[in-house]
Amino acid sequence: MINRPSIYPKFSGDIISRVNLFAWFREFLRNNGISSGYYMEFGVLNGESIVDMYRQLRGIVSDVYGFDTFEGLPSVQNNEVDVNSVKLFPLTGNTGTFETLTVDEVHKFICLACRIPSEQLHLEKGLFSDTFRRVPTKTYKDKGMLLGAYIDCTLYSATKEVLDYISPLVQTGTWLFFDDFWTFRGSPLHGPQRAISEWLKENENIGIQEHLSFRGFGKAFIVYIKDENLESV
Repeated sequence: MINRPSIYPKFSGDIISRVNLFAWFREFLRNNGISSGYYMEFGVLNGESIVDMYRQLRGIVSDVYGFDTFEGLPSVQNNEVDVNSVKLFPLTGNTGTFETLTVDEVHKFICLACRIPSEQLHLEKGLFSDTFRRVPTKTYKDKGMLLGAYIDCTLYSATKEVLDYISPLVQTGTWLFFDDFWTFRGSPLHGPQRAISEWLKENENIGIQEHLSFRGFGKAFIVYIKDENLESV
């Protein structure tokens, strides 16, 4: 008796891979006349997603900023929402889940794998609450447009911290990639979905358009600013 999934989806492309996702992203930028800017990632792990992105957007993306503890997920005990969510996604209850290589090893791997110049790759080690204070948003003042932010930190509290941090940086046309959007059994009361809902309520000037789901559990959105002065774009 055959009890395994068909191999054909791997070949027919009916599941959007991360590489294809970034190809969509690249063509969106080109077709909308966006020729340069910077990219951010929150939850770098071992750097594979930055490699996938930069291979597709080489020549468009200038600087890449990545944030991670590089020690796996932090404890969820300090946030009631995260504690309650563990029942739906038990892995999040294990401190250290998704532990990575060292930050120096990840930096070296990314540079070798996609040939991004070392000085254009900025990796910050630590909890978001610490690194966001160390790297204030004024750091990006002269870097142009935030083209995209890949958010892969699973937990509600971490996702909300990230969204609050990038609020002054997003523009009409910025892409937001939520790698864990459909985790917690797809419930909007948990994880990234809850964080997104609260963020939009707190920032009435920011809207997001759904674009596509990817890799079975991620979802991409495109930001728009509701009262944007088009003369400043």
